[in-house]
Amino acid sequence: MDKKGIEFNLKIIVGIILAIIFLVLVILLFQDAGSLRDALLGIKIP
Repeated sequence: MDKKGIEFNLKIIVGIILAIIFLVLVILLFQDAGSLRDALLGIKIP
């Protein structure tokens, strides 16, 4: 693989890891606010 391909894959992997961490933090923050969480889930999942 060339250098550009490796860097591109690393960016994707880092982006996925950051997205997972962000989702976990959001879930933990809104765990107590059940109604808000249900509203967000309702918007994403009709």
